[in-house]
Amino acid sequence: MNSLVNLLTRHTSLPSPVARLVAIVGLLAVAWLLARVAARIAVWLVARGERGSGRSLIQRKERETTISLLQTSARYVVWGLALALCFAAMFGQSGMQAVVGASFLAIVVGFSVQRFLIDLLAGAVMFFEGWFRIGDAVRIEPWNVEGIVEEVSLRAVVIRGAGGELQRVHNSQVLAVKLYPRGYREAEIELVVRDAERVREMIENIVPLLPVEPTRFVRPLELVDCRELASGLAGVRLRVAVVPGREWMAEDLVPALLKEMGEQLLVHGPVVSFVDEVAQRRFGRLAAVAAARHRDGDGVAKVG
Repeated sequence: MNSLVNLLTRHTSLPSPVARLVAIVGLLAVAWLLARVAARIAVWLVARGERGSGRSLIQRKERETTISLLQTSARYVVWGLALALCFAAMFGQSGMQAVVGASFLAIVVGFSVQRFLIDLLAGAVMFFEGWFRIGDAVRIEPWNVEGIVEEVSLRAVVIRGAGGELQRVHNSQVLAVKLYPRGYREAEIELVVRDAERVREMIENIVPLLPVEPTRFVRPLELVDCRELASGLAGVRLRVAVVPGREWMAEDLVPALLKEMGEQLLVHGPVVSFVDEVAQRRFGRLAAVAAARHRDGDGVAKVG
């Protein structure tokens, strides 16, 4: 850096302090330009991957996650080198200035590197274990940050909510991640009614009121089961799917419409519960094991 400053001083007749300032501004401009180029390359690679055929959704997510990690890591490296060269340009003139510059740099690093290293290690562990990828629907605990993973780096993760808001969480503050493998949440709504046929008509009237959009209802309200009960009643089971962050639409909006439009039909409910086919299979396997133990008299004692 001293050579660059001396070169500017000799060829431009600038005083040494001004030459150092010009060198620092030039370094920062080059770092900014390289960071922008890295970001543009990352966007181009992602767009090229989306146009490519033959890749599954999981493969595209993994590719975008790798590109994001490389792009943000390159940004850190470029700005780190630029700042180091700027310090060298500022304090490299004499031995005393070098000592002062090194002391100042040590103070700055001492305050920042601890948090940075914690984020770095936490990010490395999360990405090594594959907690999530770009494009996954997640919920970050304990901050209740919910949405689609927009960007990942060894420093932080960026989440885009269903309303478009971007929320950045440092990796060291990610205590737990709730992952929605299908990208949406499916809810079942159970109710007991007096007339099954009139319920079908009511559902047909409610469906147009529930917008099926990428950030609202993923699928329209549908009738899953309708079975006859005692005393002329019928048990009805409905199903609807919403995006993460919009669970209130399934928990509040749909039951409110059912109560308002079926006031004379409802006997009990609506009762809302979120379901998942994989979870049902896993819990069903556990229930089968427990039932087998109960029949064999092993573990839980039989009643009677």
